[in-house]
Amino acid sequence: MRGCRVYYNTDMTHKDSAAEAGRWLDMLLPLYRQATGYINLVADDVNDAGAPTNLAALPEVIQQLTPIRKAVVELPRPRDMELRRLKKDCKLTLDACIKAGKWALKLEQKPSRLRLAMTVFWTDLAVSFSQSLAYKLSALAPNYAGCGGDA
Repeated sequence: MRGCRVYYNTDMTHKDSAAEAGRWLDMLLPLYRQATGYINLVADDVNDAGAPTNLAALPEVIQQLTPIRKAVVELPRPRDMELRRLKKDCKLTLDACIKAGKWALKLEQKPSRLRLAMTVFWTDLAVSFSQSLAYKLSALAPNYAGCGGDA
């Protein structure tokens, strides 16, 4: 492998990266705790068709999750790959919950097969993303396992 160089970051020790990960999780977890109740309104309260049942709460869900999603997006990019994936999963979960809520409101205003299908689609994504996020959060941050939801 001639001409190929490998550079290692010797400035940052394992202890430093663990401390940085802890600080980053300390920024993410309050946002996650704040969003958990609203995520559960979309992901846990689902009828037989796969749509959210608590339609009265959806405007508040959308209103509350939108700034939380923005705050998650604005978090600094972590160096650790697992934390980057966690940030992405959190953003995807919030996106799916917001979109499920918007489609459910549209379905309530004017029922159609397309709106039902889109509501079910985004609700299913919200359910799977929220379960995946809770699992990853409990694996990465066992000290925070009781922070809300399934994590």
